[in-house]
Amino acid sequence: MLRQRRIKKARVWLWVLSFALIVLVVSGAVYVVLYAGIFSVQSVEVINNRLQPDTVLTAALTTEAIRNRPLLGLIGSDNILFWIMTNKNKLLNRDILPSVESVRVEPSLFNRTLKIIVTERKTEGVFCANRTHCFAFDADGVLFAFAPRVEGALIFRVDGEGERVVVLGRSFLPKADWVQNVLNTVEILERNKFYISIVKLRDQKLAEWEAELFTGPTLYFSLSFVPSDFEEIIQTLSDRVDLDELSYVDFRVEGRIYYR
Repeated sequence: MLRQRRIKKARVWLWVLSFALIVLVVSGAVYVVLYAGIFSVQSVEVINNRLQPDTVLTAALTTEAIRNRPLLGLIGSDNILFWIMTNKNKLLNRDILPSVESVRVEPSLFNRTLKIIVTERKTEGVFCANRTHCFAFDADGVLFAFAPRVEGALIFRVDGEGERVVVLGRSFLPKADWVQNVLNTVEILERNKFYISIVKLRDQKLAEWEAELFTGPTLYFSLSFVPSDFEEIIQTLSDRVDLDELSYVDFRVEGRIYYR
């Protein structure tokens, strides 16, 4: 009986010592990872980031990573393991950094270095809510940076009529297909040497827009569609009619054209 008690007691002590050893090893590993500096990031290289400070970009990436994986907050962004455990290809929330389309993160555990490669939005045109507040927008119509009020044919300008809520990171039109209809129509016009001076968006309730040409009539369109066979129509129209003599050409009714 006494011998069995001693064996049982020895087993309990063995479990206690084993548990203590495990706790000690885990604590040591946690200390090495978090506080010993062995995994501290030695350098950060940011590429193609022109529209905001690098510190703003890395802070946004850190916030996004912790939002997706809260436990990463225990490691900290100055630890290379933080970046190894995050998603390497990121599409940032447009409300945080509207000028950034995507980011690729390339951490190196061996060198303890971090490379951040930025793809910024490309300017498709400039949207002006009024005479003083203008914004660059990309091919999706997303407003991403303040811009001057441009004039001329190099970058086409879109002017908005009526009261409009303008937010960086959001489109200048409420529907994505409206944006594409405008851009596709403009592309067809310019490809056929109809050079646009300015695009005007009418009140959104009307869902209409117009294109003023440098020479020739004002063209009226619906936001809801690109006119059917539009390229063929404008080529035929320019062959049959002296466009410089016209005041306007109206494409707002699908399948019909009105001009004067």
